[in-house]
Amino acid sequence: IEEYWNLAQEFNLSLAQMAIKFCEIQPFVTSVIIGATKMEQLKTNIDSVNINLDKKIIEEIGKIHKKYPNPCP
Repeated sequence: IEEYWNLAQEFNLSLAQMAIKFCEIQPFVTSVIIGATKMEQLKTNIDSVNINLDKKIIEEIGKIHKKYPNPCP
């Protein structure tokens, strides 16, 4: 998670926004369910609609995933 966190920071995104947008752009995902316990979290999640993940960040996410394919042993 730390590497995903660092990547999000590098591209000036919140980790939640990066994760939500990444899920949203997957061709096999028909909907993304968000959750929030605070209004600030909800706003951050909703703002992910306006995020655009360019090719570079998607490649970096792929590298991290390749390095840690199962982060929960």
